[in-house]
Amino acid sequence: AGPAAPPPARPPPAQSEPALQKKKSWIGGRKTAASPAKGAATPQWVPEGGAPAAERPKWKPPPKDQNANVPNPVRMVTGASATPPNKGGRPAGNVRAPPEPPDYVATMRMEDMLREAAAAAPAEAAEFQAVLAKYEGHPGVQRKLAQEEAGARQRNLELNRPAYFELRSRIPDKVGLVEPKDQKGLEKVGCSPELARAILDRPALRMLRATRAQLDIAKAAVLKPLQIDGTLTELEARAVAYALPEAPYDRHSPEGLQREAWRISNKQSFEALEASGGFAAAAPAAAPASDV
Repeated sequence: AGPAAPPPARPPPAQSEPALQKKKSWIGGRKTAASPAKGAATPQWVPEGGAPAAERPKWKPPPKDQNANVPNPVRMVTGASATPPNKGGRPAGNVRAPPEPPDYVATMRMEDMLREAAAAAPAEAAEFQAVLAKYEGHPGVQRKLAQEEAGARQRNLELNRPAYFELRSRIPDKVGLVEPKDQKGLEKVGCSPELARAILDRPALRMLRATRAQLDIAKAAVLKPLQIDGTLTELEARAVAYALPEAPYDRHSPEGLQREAWRISNKQSFEALEASGGFAAAAPAAAPASDV
């Protein structure tokens, strides 16, 4: 008998439907649950490294106004982009209104502060004087002071000099910085009753007859009552401003410091009156007597 015939090949085992669905679930992404049976809802595809598409937040463009959701945004409102104001002057919309400027701002220059401090404290006057000299010696301060002095000198010549000579011609020569002291004495040296009352009410008019030498040697107590203030008319204030000494007083002594503080104070008072127009109103001219 010949060799035995080989046994027939066995067919591969048939795979069940769940096993096939399990293999297909690996295609295109990470492993998910097995596919449902035929006719059931197909599960959503999950990409590698992400959440399901239904759960991912949708992208939205940012709003045009970044401050749309801010209760009180702070924005610059200038030029043509400014929002027209509501009633009362406040900007419309949700824009914060700018702060109101103060009604008055008081300022004081460094040199004026040092001069007043030196005049108020004679014991420490030397120290304040040293600081003032160092401050005024700075090139920038020197340049600024020179420009201010040049402008003030030009205005003094153009506006104040004519007023000085006009009023000076009305006051008698014998009217000094102190004497005469009363109405009777002023009338005795040639003042009219109206002029005598004006000199007593506004002592600064006495400066119009004083010479430069008299003002240079006058004591601080004599100069102190001679002040430019709002009681002077514009013509009188300009005349007195022209009579003020231009050169500073000696600031190496308490007396000189007080006189210099008087000079600077009068200059500043006139500048403030000139800028604000706060001069006293001129008295109306007397009407001519009628022939009755």
